[in-house]
Amino acid sequence: MASCDSQASLISQANALYEKGDYSNALDYYKRELNACESTLGKGNDQPETLLMVHKIGIVYDKKGEYDKALRYYARLLNGMESKTGPDHPETLKTVSSIGLLYFHKKEYNKALNLFERALKGLYSSLGEDNIETLNTVSYMADAYSMKGEDKKALDYYERALNGLESTLGNHPDTFRTINAIGDFYKKKGEVSKAIEYYERALEMMDHILGIHPVTMRTMNEIGLTYLSIGEYDKALDYCERALKGREKVLGENHPETIKNINILGDIYTKKGDYDEALDCFELALLKELVTMGKDHFQTVDTIRSIRAVYVKKGEYGKALKWSMRVLKGNYDLIQ
Repeated sequence: MASCDSQASLISQANALYEKGDYSNALDYYKRELNACESTLGKGNDQPETLLMVHKIGIVYDKKGEYDKALRYYARLLNGMESKTGPDHPETLKTVSSIGLLYFHKKEYNKALNLFERALKGLYSSLGEDNIETLNTVSYMADAYSMKGEDKKALDYYERALNGLESTLGNHPDTFRTINAIGDFYKKKGEVSKAIEYYERALEMMDHILGIHPVTMRTMNEIGLTYLSIGEYDKALDYCERALKGREKVLGENHPETIKNINILGDIYTKKGDYDEALDCFELALLKELVTMGKDHFQTVDTIRSIRAVYVKKGEYGKALKWSMRVLKGNYDLIQ
């Protein structure tokens, strides 16, 4: 059978860029590989090599927050999976669940639930109720019900997922993902002490299993942000600074998640009233965003708004106005 294996080095480069958080360049490489596959195997083919690239492109668009573009690639992936392996194959059902997650990110929770329910029904039949993919889908349903405000259903699904994951996997990344999600659930309900209890429980497991890892750093941030929500700024700073140091070490200083962490510190300093510290954080984040994401990226624009807001709080309205004009003109030069 013809293949496009000659482009293996291209895929390796794309994977490396993706791991660095350089999603735009990773996307370019994946698309070049997809074009090579379609040139060799035929446009619109559903061979495994092609579907792999379609999947990777969908994942990158998801990471970039471009969910409609991600959905187009996942729809093609699903069509290919259904054609090659059938609608009830576990890999097909995992794709159905992934599409549900995209709708979840788009805040279209009813569509997400319909897809999760379809996936869950098939996974129960094919893999059983204690399989990791089944239990993860149960947890996704809990997330969706939580966002819809259906707390009783959400908690029921979370408990089902957590009991199954603890029984099947014990201390495992999927177990503490669900513990973390329960923390999110209680935080959204305003039950801060319960939220912190679950976050701390998840963090202890992550520290033990993963050590310094992006997932561990994410939970540190959540604890920090939870303390921020109740005005405990020093505790918030402690957790978020630890998260930043970990992300710089693991992901690098210019990774999008690292930059996001710098912005979080800026938010904490703003709430504390330490405006000069806040500006230092936001301006550092902005310099990195302009290089890695570009001036039109939503995260870059949000940082600009944060800088402008700090100047308003400081009563320096002239500088705030200049930043407003820079947003309108797309001129973010910090030196001017």
